Formats: sequence, structure tokens, C-alpha cells
Amino acid sequence: MSLAEALGYRPDEKLLIVNADDYGMCHAANEGIAQLLAEGAVSSATVMMPCGWAKEAAEWAAAHPQTDVGVHLTFTSEWTPYKWGPVTRHGSVASLVTQEGYFPADSASFERRADPEEVRTEIVSQIELAMRMGVMPTHLDNHMGSLYGLGTGRDFLGIVFDICASYGLPFRIPRYVDMGLEVPAEAAKTAGLRAAQAEPKAW
Repeated sequence: MSLAEALGYRPDEKLLIVNADDYGMCHAANEGIAQLLAEGAVSSATVMMPCGWAKEAAEWAAAHPQTDVGVHLTFTSEWTPYKWGPVTRHGSVASLVTQEGYFPADSASFERRADPEEVRTEIVSQIELAMRMGVMPTHLDNHMGSLYGLGTGRDFLGIVFDICASYGLPFRIPRYVDMGLEVPAEAAKTAGLRAAQAEPKAW
């Protein structure tokens, strides 16, 4: 059965999902994304739980349960003057952060240092924090492709798919990304997941 059929459409129908990520990154982003969701101009959004404005985004999502809002799994902090770090408060996630305690600015730095079990811990922490704030995530995706192995080829997709399966959440994943890496959607199927495949995105 195709994904279109599983969603109640004909097998030959083309479906377009327009997702607004970086929800929770700042107040301005929250205002714009909330308006787009309310107007139906985008299909869904994903919240960056480590960011300073995540609570505002989560409260809006909790107050509008009819909207599709998920978690934008975040392991990089790309802006020079505005930084964020892990939401994990119990257990070590030291391999995920810089000396200043923030996520690294790029995917390659994250991939080289990250301990897989600490990645697993932080993914679960981000999902659980969203749920404690009243969000019932409809899906997951990933900020800057840090979990795809874009920087060094060292990916964490096996962990992602395992967690998605345990929570019963789909994962939005690109067919190809700007470096030409083919993301293994078949691995998602092996884990019993349906991965919504997006068109290429340049970060």
C-alpha cells in the first residue's frame, strides 16, 4: 500500500505537505507560523524544543490541537549571538555540546563527537518536554539534517527510527539532500515506519 492510499487517497494522487520548521526559535517565527497554521497556508509545523521561545510555540499548539505540530529534533545551534543547548536534565549529554555548553554550530562537528546513547537520550528528552508542555506530536523531523550524516557520513537514523517506532510517530525525511546523500527510506520501512519524503532542502 502506498503512503497516499494509507492516508485515504488514490494511489496515483500526488500529496503536498508544507511544513514550517524552526517553530519556537524566536517570537517572530512563532507569530508567523501560528498565523500560517491558523489560515491553513501550511500543513504542519515542528517545534525546536531547546530554543528560548519553544514554550510559547508549545502553548499555542496545545491550545490548537486540531493543528499538526511535531518536534524539530535539534542538535545544532547555528547563530553566533543566539545559542541553545540540550533539554536533558538528568544524565550526561556532554558529547553533544561545546565547551560553552551549547550545541555546535554545524552538523559535522556534532557528528564527530556525539555519543549515540546521548543522542538517544536527548531525542527522547525533546519529545517528552513537548508532551509535558501539552503538545501531542504528530511527527518528527530534524534541524539542519544533523542526524542524517550530512557532515561526515556518520548518521543516527537507526536511533531515530527506533524512537519513532516506539512513539508511533512518522518521520519527515528528504529523498536527497544538498550534498547528494541518499537518505535510506528503506531503513525506515524496516523499522515499521512510514517516512514522508520531502523535496531537497538547502540549509
